[in-house]
Amino acid sequence: MTKEQKTKAMAMLGEAYDQQWPELNSIEPRLRDYIYDVATFETAHNGYEVLGALKFLRLLRTYDTDIETFRDVIYKYEGRWEKTSDGWHHMEGGLRHPGTTGPMHYRLQPFQVFVLASMFLLKAWINTESEIGSRGIGPTEQAMPDGMIYDHRRLCTEFTLYTPRKTAKTQLSAFIQFYYFMSGDENAECYCCANAADQAKILFTRTSQLIHQMDTRERRIRFTASQVNWKPGQFRSASLTALSAGGKTKDGLFAQLCSADEYGSAAYVNGASDMGKLVSVVESSMGPRREPMTFISTTAGIIQAGPFIDKLAGIKALLMHELEPDYHHELSTDRQACLLLEPDEWEQQDEELLLTDRSIRRKVNPMLGVIVQHSFYDDEIAKARQNPEKMNEVISKLLNVYHMGRVKTWAVTADKVRRLQEPRRVTDCLYRDGWNVFVGMDFSSGEDLFALTYLCVNYSPGLEMQQRFFADTQVWIVESELKRSPNRPLYERWIADGWMRVCPGDV
Repeated sequence: MTKEQKTKAMAMLGEAYDQQWPELNSIEPRLRDYIYDVATFETAHNGYEVLGALKFLRLLRTYDTDIETFRDVIYKYEGRWEKTSDGWHHMEGGLRHPGTTGPMHYRLQPFQVFVLASMFLLKAWINTESEIGSRGIGPTEQAMPDGMIYDHRRLCTEFTLYTPRKTAKTQLSAFIQFYYFMSGDENAECYCCANAADQAKILFTRTSQLIHQMDTRERRIRFTASQVNWKPGQFRSASLTALSAGGKTKDGLFAQLCSADEYGSAAYVNGASDMGKLVSVVESSMGPRREPMTFISTTAGIIQAGPFIDKLAGIKALLMHELEPDYHHELSTDRQACLLLEPDEWEQQDEELLLTDRSIRRKVNPMLGVIVQHSFYDDEIAKARQNPEKMNEVISKLLNVYHMGRVKTWAVTADKVRRLQEPRRVTDCLYRDGWNVFVGMDFSSGEDLFALTYLCVNYSPGLEMQQRFFADTQVWIVESELKRSPNRPLYERWIADGWMRVCPGDV
């Protein structure tokens, strides 16, 4: 997304907000406050967050609302609060979440209200593909003029929450699992899916603690190390199970909720991802459910390729269609919602800007000043400047940018390299003398160097290690690029020394 596209998106969002703010206010003032903030403060929100809010307002104009269910979700999380001259005070109901001084009641922040509204507020008439007269019509169904039976269901079936650490992401994920366990289908199956068993256990344990508040004496609900379910004879038979990637194939599932935690850390290995397979298996079991849900909550990572990276690109491409007023939106894609909290794309390539611009922290972390302080970011960045591994962690986990940069500084220093250098080229490394050669090729689209690097290995018995390996390289550059390159003085020296060749013209 470009700066111009973001400016256009904000103008469209501002216009839509002016028309719809009374409805937002009547549904929940914090929902109105969130969208007003996104439409007004450009430096505090990225372009895709703007498009996400714009999409929500379009869906609000297009589909029905279920305000009663949405308010029930809010109440189950936070209970009832009252505002006095000295702030908001909890009065009754709601869940207690872990805090620095013990379990506490928390009031939802506006961006969290937006997440829950995107998931639970909107409803749509879904074609069941059953003809009128082929079966009975259920209490939530209706016969339509096209001769088919339609069901009035929750619109959202997938939500992606892409945020950095310290945004109460686990707390919100645990509540969503709690809600489905307590208020989903009578036989709801909820699965905590993660890359590793310990990661799945974190979310599972947090959800178990919330459920335990409903049955502190464990008379109706059974709690084990990896599963929570209702005891036989109770009015519900819902279950909560922790699953980790790489285990045995899961058969016989009947999932209503798939909670994919830290999906962004899953990498492709030989073209496949165990975490991706796990999520697919759970999702493929949802077919009979009226109102299934996949909830993806993750931060960025340091991997170069993975299923979530591909998914994130698809989500962004889908959001870009919100800029096209005449675009025909499909029901199937309208059922996917998201909140993407990251720096704007033109900011992500400037490492120093990410570390020093305090407005970027606000852009990625709406909990700044609520549960996390600027001083925490300052301390972590100061440590990162002394440790490349820490730098990767800070940029990916606290600033929510995929970072495949430095990991370790080179242990082979320049003086060691000079001691190993010899006046030899790859053409001197003959097979009959025991040399084998591996070739790495790096081609450019024309704006950089073209390079072939040769790694030569000699397998002759008794050869000392410093004589066993040899590296050589050949480099080309087009003449037109050499003339405008800022590295021209260095390149001309390489040309003079015979290490670089110049191709005339632009080819």
